[in-house]
Amino acid sequence: MTSIIEKRLVTERVKRLLGTLGDFGHLEVRLHGSHIVIGPPSGLFARLTALGPDTFGLSFRAAEGGWEPMLLVDTLDEVVHGMSAAIEAPAA
Repeated sequence: MTSIIEKRLVTERVKRLLGTLGDFGHLEVRLHGSHIVIGPPSGLFARLTALGPDTFGLSFRAAEGGWEPMLLVDTLDEVVHGMSAAIEAPAA
């Protein structure tokens, strides 16, 4: 994931994947440097880092600030699926 066009395509892919996995419309998915960050407008909680052509690492925000070590490394689809299982939809 080197060019800005590739990063934008991956960001859109993450949005589409989340849409197929549940009601995650309350979350923003955007580029932040070389990462894709995910969370509600009030605060980011997940970060995807490209490690290869279709290999990404998933980190969650640490309670004390910064990011936890990567807890999942897999294809983009699998990382997004794993992340979606770890987060909750907004209360109705």
